Amino acid sequence: MDFWASSETDAKTGTAVERTRRRVEPRLNALLAASTLSSISGEIRYVPIVMPPELRARYPARSRMRKMDRVYVCAPQLDYDTFLTDDTNTHLTCYLNGLRECVSRLSDLGATKEQSEEFAGLLKRCLVDLSVQSEL
Repeated sequence: MDFWASSETDAKTGTAVERTRRRVEPRLNALLAASTLSSISGEIRYVPIVMPPELRARYPARSRMRKMDRVYVCAPQLDYDTFLTDDTNTHLTCYLNGLRECVSRLSDLGATKEQSEEFAGLLKRCLVDLSVQSEL
């Protein structure tokens, strides 16, 4: 299974979302490659939508399975205000939580229940691996 990501953002949140994507994408791909999910021929395309409240209606969540292409397009709306902050760990948490909807859809790509649960665990592992520890 492969993971690919992009986003739909405005100018105020674009940098924070892109910085988060650049951290998550290679790490999550490495975790997937080392897991039982590597045997699944399919792709998760993650396109989180981070827009201000006045634009949310114009950018609805639009996740969907493309069975013939073996692609799950995961396009949830994420909290806008989260990405206005400078808190990297909060960005990571919000970004990775958006991927949780994939867990219930992986069976459409041929994943077993155990593999779907493994994916949920990989999201947690990715968060731990990438979290910035503050110095005391």
